Amino acid sequence: MRRPVLMGTLASALVLAALPLATAPAGAGVTVGDEAALQAAWTDGGVTDITLTADITLTCGGGGAGTRATSESVVLHGAGHTITQTCADAEVLSQTGSGAVVVDDVTITGGAVGIHAEGPVSVSRAVITHLAGSGTAIGIQVDPGALTVTDTVITDVVGQAVAIGVVGWGAVDVTRTRITGVASPGGQAVGLLQNGAAPVSVADSTIADVTSGNAAIGIQATGAEVTLRGTAVTGVHGVTGGLGVLVGVADAIDVTVRDVAGPTAVGLYTLSGLVLWRSTIADVTGDGPLVAGILTYGPGTVVDSTVTRVAGPGIAATAELGVAFSTITATGRAVGAGSVETSDVVDLGGVRILDGAFDPTSQVLADSARVRLFGTVVADPNAGVVNCRGVDTGVVESLGYDRADDTTCGLTGVGDLQQVGFDPQLGALADNGGPTFTLLPSPTSPLVDAIPFAACASGPAAGITTDQRGLPRAAFGGCDVGAVELQPDPPAPEPTFTG
Repeated sequence: MRRPVLMGTLASALVLAALPLATAPAGAGVTVGDEAALQAAWTDGGVTDITLTADITLTCGGGGAGTRATSESVVLHGAGHTITQTCADAEVLSQTGSGAVVVDDVTITGGAVGIHAEGPVSVSRAVITHLAGSGTAIGIQVDPGALTVTDTVITDVVGQAVAIGVVGWGAVDVTRTRITGVASPGGQAVGLLQNGAAPVSVADSTIADVTSGNAAIGIQATGAEVTLRGTAVTGVHGVTGGLGVLVGVADAIDVTVRDVAGPTAVGLYTLSGLVLWRSTIADVTGDGPLVAGILTYGPGTVVDSTVTRVAGPGIAATAELGVAFSTITATGRAVGAGSVETSDVVDLGGVRILDGAFDPTSQVLADSARVRLFGTVVADPNAGVVNCRGVDTGVVESLGYDRADDTTCGLTGVGDLQQVGFDPQLGALADNGGPTFTLLPSPTSPLVDAIPFAACASGPAAGITTDQRGLPRAAFGGCDVGAVELQPDPPAPEPTFTG
């Protein structure tokens, strides 16, 4: 039985008319070049291998590709051809049986849903584009089977009520894939949605330009553990709010989350736990009750990472959080008298994301939690903002060798420096090498070699041997404070003997 897509309390029933079944001659493998042949092969459980020999146009009167209802697996080789659905609000490839579906080297365009299956699905070297639904539009939907997407582009998915690039209930694995242009003028838009609790893995991929007249979310998996590697989430804009990444647990390395816009806006939001290495969270904007670069409701660590240009706290933690070798700058927001905004509940697309008070007026906010810093620079806040603030029982604690340009972090650890007017001499956010943009300190920066070698290779720093760019730490006699370790200049080339 097909289940509706659920996003928090938002339930969007996906009502899809059943396409008529047809019978094709049984056989292990066939080639098809028109609508009738594709329908006959796709709906025949005896056919397990289908190869396209031409572009195929599906029509309402012709019955489209039909619905495959079998426990037998099928492989569809597109051979570089295109399947075009001309019937509005229809699916292109539909499967209600438990058999696996493998789709390779094909372009799927038109209709409202590109691929909708109940069994396991594997998609590679495909383009799924120009989907439009008067209600819901989805690039790929799999329930309850596992979904694997590799070397694929999913783009221009527009649903008036709901738009989703990829949605699964089983395990989801996305590699070297671009999901872009997911838009819902009147409802909710999500780039990648996990509707169950199965794990999600996204590697070397991009989710971009997710926009909505209501809530927009780049990756949503509130009940799942999500592994992110070498992935960017950018351009997430919602009229009521935007969330770059909203997950249960995040294990993220070499990740960029940028250009997330509210009014409620969070770059990376975890409900149960966070491990973040060598990543950048930047350009999170909004003037609503909740704006933050990183918001954690579970214990975690942040290492070798940059958080900058956020209209709210760069990091807000409600559970134990360790932050090492990171750079937090140009974050926080002044909100006037009292400097505290409150909201009983912030509801974003049916997801309840906040109870009680939230204070946006610091770069690091410890809300009923302890945030421990090591080798981290917290400086140059936005106007009217302090570096650190504790709410209720929250406290910021130094484990040593931190730098700040005011005294609000209470830096009293070994090698700490907190001084009004302290200038870390950081450059602009830019490509300084490595997989993510960084803030490069100048050669004369007081951050350079501020940590003795013995201290930057043991204790809280044990096991951290590279900077955000993946370059060696330490590079000279000691380690640099912050996410970036300056490197020696490359040796001059040997002179060439010209005789």
